[in-house]
Amino acid sequence: DEATDADKASMLGLRGQAFVLKGDIQGAEAALEDALSFDSQARHALVGLAVLYATQRQPEEARRWVTAALETNPATPEAWGVLGELELAQGNLEEAEAAFDNAIQHRAYPTLDRAHRALARVQLGKLEEAASDIQWLQRRGLGEHYYVNYVAGLVRFGEGNYSEAATAFETSFAAEPAFLPNRLY
Repeated sequence: DEATDADKASMLGLRGQAFVLKGDIQGAEAALEDALSFDSQARHALVGLAVLYATQRQPEEARRWVTAALETNPATPEAWGVLGELELAQGNLEEAEAAFDNAIQHRAYPTLDRAHRALARVQLGKLEEAASDIQWLQRRGLGEHYYVNYVAGLVRFGEGNYSEAATAFETSFAAEPAFLPNRLY
C-alpha cells in the first residue's frame, strides 16, 4: 500500500508478463489492466499487452501495444525485442534486424535479442554478421542455450559446414527437444 502508483503499475505489469509466460491469459489480462489503472503509460504493462496479443496470434493488436510502449519510452529494450519478433514472424527481415539492433543498443546485459537478430541476418543472407552475433553470445556465456545453438546451426548450414551444423542442431535438440524447428534439420 505504501508503493507509488508507478511502482504498483510496474509490479503488476511484470506480474502480467509472468502470467503470459505461464499461459494464464485471464490472470495476465487482469494484472495488466490493473497496472494501467495505476499508470496508463507503464512500460511493463504496455509490453506485457504486446506479448499477450502476440502469443494469441493477434499481431495487429500486439503492434498497437508495442507502438504505445515505444511512444512512451523509445529506449525500452523489451518493446524493441517484441517488435523485432513481430517483424520476424511476419517476414519483415530488415525491419526485424533494425528492431533487434535497437533492443541490443538499449540493453545493459546480453540477451537472446542478438540470437534473434542473427536469425534475421541468416534469412537476409548476412551469414558473417550472424556468425559474429553467435560468437558474441558464446563469449558471454550464452553458448549453451538451445536457441543460440539452433541459430548457430543455421549459420553453419548456410555456410555449407554441415558437420558443425549437425553438431549445433543436436546440441540444441538435446537441451530442448520440444523446440520444433530443431526437427527440421
